[in-house]
Amino acid sequence: MYQWWLEDMYLKNMLPLPVNSNPGWVFPKQKFETIESMLSYMTKLIIGLCNFKQNLEAQTLPEELAGGRSGGPKMPLCMIQYERLLNAYRKPGNGQDSLECTKIDPRNNEHVVVMVNTYLYKMPIKVDSKWLSFQTILKMLMQIHEEASELDELPMNQRAPLLTSQARNVWFETRSQLLETEENTQALESIESCLFIVCLDHAPQNPTDVERSQKDMFKQMLTGMGTRFNGSNRWFDKTIQVSIQDLKFFKQLSQTKRTCSSN
Repeated sequence: MYQWWLEDMYLKNMLPLPVNSNPGWVFPKQKFETIESMLSYMTKLIIGLCNFKQNLEAQTLPEELAGGRSGGPKMPLCMIQYERLLNAYRKPGNGQDSLECTKIDPRNNEHVVVMVNTYLYKMPIKVDSKWLSFQTILKMLMQIHEEASELDELPMNQRAPLLTSQARNVWFETRSQLLETEENTQALESIESCLFIVCLDHAPQNPTDVERSQKDMFKQMLTGMGTRFNGSNRWFDKTIQVSIQDLKFFKQLSQTKRTCSSN
């Protein structure tokens, strides 16, 4: 049942992932007075996901139970979906995508990919088996944000993340062409093997508009509001993308990885 559901409902669906497949949600509003306060908040989210990864590795997540019928004993639920949150990647295919999953076992080094102002940065969060501290991660985020903010946005024909918003068979063909060079191969490997994506967005509206609708906030989270705003700040194949800007922060999931077996 699980394999049929995964392939028929998701992997064989060649429509673009944004809107058609990837869900997401808007988190409670946060007010950031400075860039540092915004990046400090993002650092807390990164640390939290790192702690979650360590719980997965140690198999210390509490087992979820469903209530039995008529007061009967509770039944354990499948927990495998949690493992796919941080170790799965949806790779485009010709007629059917594939779900690439690595082992949940601890690795000596871990990284995330930070997307800001149309640029992508590989940022370490675990080095030589040691998870980095809050201050170290915050300092790197500050440096990345400062550097990217001083650069001109890339021209539209150089924004590789936009390719992940295409129909899946189109992205498959384009990805095959990208893999013809060693530099592109290494860049894609870094993206596909990261724990998750961190999106540092520009505010897509007047920051004084405090009455922004939930609908617009969700659109910003889910799509980046197109190429005019933060559409180049998304990599839709990755399971988790955490997006933040000076009004709110959001989380987006790739639906495929959250499907679990019934046994």
